[in-house]
Amino acid sequence: MDTPGISDIHLEDAYDYCEQITRNEARNFYYAFITLPMRKKRAIYTAYAFCRRCDDAVDNSESTTEKKRLLDEIENNLKSGINLDKLILENNPIILATCAIIKEFNIPQQHFFDVIQGVRMDIEFTTFNSFDEVKEYCYKVASVIGLICIKIFGYTNPKAIDYAIDFGLAMQLTNILRDILDDLNENRCYLAYEEMDKFNYSINQLRESLYNDDFIKMMKFEVDRAKRYFESGTRLLPLVDTDSRICLVILSKIYRKILKKIERSNYNIFQTDYRLNTFEKLSIMGFTWLRYKITKK
Repeated sequence: MDTPGISDIHLEDAYDYCEQITRNEARNFYYAFITLPMRKKRAIYTAYAFCRRCDDAVDNSESTTEKKRLLDEIENNLKSGINLDKLILENNPIILATCAIIKEFNIPQQHFFDVIQGVRMDIEFTTFNSFDEVKEYCYKVASVIGLICIKIFGYTNPKAIDYAIDFGLAMQLTNILRDILDDLNENRCYLAYEEMDKFNYSINQLRESLYNDDFIKMMKFEVDRAKRYFESGTRLLPLVDTDSRICLVILSKIYRKILKKIERSNYNIFQTDYRLNTFEKLSIMGFTWLRYKITKK
């Protein structure tokens, strides 16, 4: 960055710090990210580290007051970093690296503030009544990250924006279905109550782990919708730079496999863990990479 007193070495250290966070924390994303060329890879690591820091502010804090304080601190530090506050940039590697990629890839600053706002929604979260509310939440915690990513991946066709939004939405809907039980343990449910009512199923039945025909029909509806968003989102693939496409393919395959696992269990989330193990992720990455190399020849 062209900031007095901030050296290239300082910035490289910040990028390395973000990469380490991604290595340690990104369970699914890392296997896709490592396929990117170095310049884009370090930018994606930075975007992930920023999002991770926001999530940790909420997940690792006990009191609501402390969660809000930590998010406010991240937001204020980002504002200061964008305004080239040397003290903030020197002492906060994630903010330094984030401000650098905002400038290098011309990423709208608002995308990062939207991420913070999305995480804030989790602090005092109760329920969603309609799917429109679910979509608004998914946009702020997932789709906006897709918009950050396509600026890093590179694109020229404006249709990429809508497809990136749908791709992020598909991924977050998959996360919601995969993590229903974990979220219930945190007193959260991201399924829309209106849609549960439509299938004659209730939050109380969900808490009691009632697995019946109504639940199966509801889950099939939810999975089918996530798959439709993936169908739209994968239209993004030919619109991003060639050197970024394999990353998207791997992400799509990993998350689609989670949906397939849910289907194969006949939607019995109460007795099945849908997380992919390391071998499954490496297999997806390896076969995708091999097919990509063969296709290029």
